[in-house]
Amino acid sequence: TKYSLPASYFDVSIKVNDEYVHVNEGSTGTEHEAILDKDKNVYVRGNNTYGQLGLGDNENRDDFTKVELDNVKHVKAKRTISVIKRNGKYYVTGAGKWNTFTEYNPKER
Repeated sequence: TKYSLPASYFDVSIKVNDEYVHVNEGSTGTEHEAILDKDKNVYVRGNNTYGQLGLGDNENRDDFTKVELDNVKHVKAKRTISVIKRNGKYYVTGAGKWNTFTEYNPKER
């Protein structure tokens, strides 16, 4: 059985460009990570072969990099994709199909 606790339980912060960011939520894919800070910003790092970091390219990142989206509610990293929920809609990146977060429409799958 898997158990998860909110990051606030641990009071976690990470260093991003010489300043600390408080983590509200985090998720890991096979080789990448995505976090959501208390101000609803997303930061990503790791393998980006399939565009799963959503930064507009396929370059890997060793350090957390801010994604240029705000007001994000949730973040989820999976094997080769990342998914966020923003303004009541879902956005996906990766899977070799997208390298920026694109609104997800299940009818266009």
